[in-house]
Amino acid sequence: MDQNNNDQPNQTPKVALYARVATEEQIGPLTTWYFPLDIKLRANDNEDYDDIDYCADDIDPREAVYYKDSILEQIEKENSSFDTPRMLAEYIHDRDLSNKVYRMTPTVEEHGGRLWGAMVMRLTGDLTPDEITGLKDYISGQNSDGYGEGLEQHEIKVSTGELYVSFWHSGKDYAVYTQEEFAALPVNQQTEAPARRKPSSPIIGADGNIFNIMGIATRTLKENGMAEAAKEMRSRVTESRSYDETLAVIMDYVTPVEAGGQQPGGFTMRM
Repeated sequence: MDQNNNDQPNQTPKVALYARVATEEQIGPLTTWYFPLDIKLRANDNEDYDDIDYCADDIDPREAVYYKDSILEQIEKENSSFDTPRMLAEYIHDRDLSNKVYRMTPTVEEHGGRLWGAMVMRLTGDLTPDEITGLKDYISGQNSDGYGEGLEQHEIKVSTGELYVSFWHSGKDYAVYTQEEFAALPVNQQTEAPARRKPSSPIIGADGNIFNIMGIATRTLKENGMAEAAKEMRSRVTESRSYDETLAVIMDYVTPVEAGGQQPGGFTMRM
């Protein structure tokens, strides 16, 4: 992570700019800028290989949504290492631009059924066109050689293997979008929700008590980085009025298999 060395003896510390500010809301507005993610999954059966590019598969931004909680957990660990409340804004070299950005926090967000990288920023004022360009360049640099380089080197454990998340890639479709530019992207005009991924859950042959079945399905979803889906499923279950209705809700979220992972054409729950 690139840090300023503050080797100019007459330079006023940046913190002085904010010393008289009572609350962050008085500093200025929040804005979030976005960029595409590059996510790879190394499946459990490829864990003996060291070359990630060779043995890992690219994850579609839609599928990446189901790993959001696991990715956010790793990002929170990375962010906890900052020793400044300004986070990434602390290391902006351009003094004028640095004074315009009070805080910059890396994260990921779901939009249009896809997972995106994001920088949440608290600004002290409006940015000029040149400052917007400069800030985009700074974010791209942090994503490729700074913060993002550190993030992509830490694997994220999920039940199906290991995830590797990059905030940058060399493709022509890579760009950093302001909040206004991002809102205008065609991908964010999507109205139809993507089909839900349904991980295999070993509930065939299990104790047919509906609470046991729900517990197995909940555990399966969480192990697959789908904690939000698990929460949604349990909420729907509480509104169900019969065993069959509850079972139908659970089947909306998981694919039933036997404990060994086999999936027959049909199944009967053992009571």
